[in-house]
Amino acid sequence: MTNIKVVFMLSYSPNPRMIRKMNSFFKITNDISVVFWNRLFNLPIRKEIQIKSIEANDSWNTFGRIYSVLKLFFVSLNYLFNSKPNIIYISGADMIPAGFFYKIFNSRIKLVIEIADLPGGRFSKKKWIRIFNKLINKMLIKADLLVLTSPYFWENYYKNLLPSGKEIFISENLPPRVLFQNFRPKKHEKLTIGWIGTIRYRKQIEMLFESCKEFGNNIHIIVAGMGPDYDYIKDKSSEYNNVDIIGAYDYERDILDLYSKIDIVYSVYDAEDFNVRVAIPNRLYESIVCGLPIIVAKNTALSWVVKKYGVGFEVSSSNVNELKEFIKKILDNPDILKRCKENGLKIRENFYYENIEDKFIDKIIKMVKTYEG
Repeated sequence: MTNIKVVFMLSYSPNPRMIRKMNSFFKITNDISVVFWNRLFNLPIRKEIQIKSIEANDSWNTFGRIYSVLKLFFVSLNYLFNSKPNIIYISGADMIPAGFFYKIFNSRIKLVIEIADLPGGRFSKKKWIRIFNKLINKMLIKADLLVLTSPYFWENYYKNLLPSGKEIFISENLPPRVLFQNFRPKKHEKLTIGWIGTIRYRKQIEMLFESCKEFGNNIHIIVAGMGPDYDYIKDKSSEYNNVDIIGAYDYERDILDLYSKIDIVYSVYDAEDFNVRVAIPNRLYESIVCGLPIIVAKNTALSWVVKKYGVGFEVSSSNVNELKEFIKKILDNPDILKRCKENGLKIRENFYYENIEDKFIDKIIKMVKTYEG
């Protein structure tokens, strides 16, 4: 193929999902760069990738947020004009305006937008955020390809906003076989429940702490990762003697070790949030390929999938007593965990990123050929 220049634009520091996408693009071209809003901590990126890190205010107050959005827009748009890419790959609503306006100036470029979470601003009390959200949705019409991490995003949201012929690709956040095939479970003295990943949904994490309080001698809780609620959860954990907070970790180096430390994945998010009701997080797939049962929130697409495959359990996202009763049930009858583990291991080969990578690359190649034509 002719030399194709790709610019990734992220409104967050590159995470494992996007690093996998960048690595996939190396099967098409070696000319790849990434411009991103530098937040929290960064993961290792291939040395061949050119990096443009943007430092901006991470505050959610009105003026701080507007400043950040404008800075991201102008710095990113300037980067695009200087680099002159053929493909722009965006993840994160804050980066969409720059890609949208650059495509107005150069209609031949191919614009790919990945949606990992539905926009939360549509219900904001702040009028300017609701307006921004509406504008972002209108800008999606310019995308040549929408990459959705959940099949329920299209059916439950975008189907009613975008033309029926819009090109979409479902790219669930699957773990890499090359890494997870090396997973080896360990035996633990106590039943160990783990929250692994971004630390948010503090009420649901607190609910786990409180529900296990009276079982402290028999249950161990691990919380690993960083996120907006990290400081709060770390402080809160000091009230319990069976909780360990691990903090930041290197995904490729540490993820298998973290999963080997636990018996159950706790992935209960706030089901009042519409995005939570339709999203399918990577914790589901990682729990399946590791053969670890998962606990999720009721009345969500995630709970439907978990029940379909028999790989976990559902509980209310707001009822601590229900979670407490469920944990007591597990302690009294540990064999129910064994059944979920066996079900996950039977189907794990279906849930590796490598299974969809070729289809993803083919989709991009076809799009590039229309550019060249």
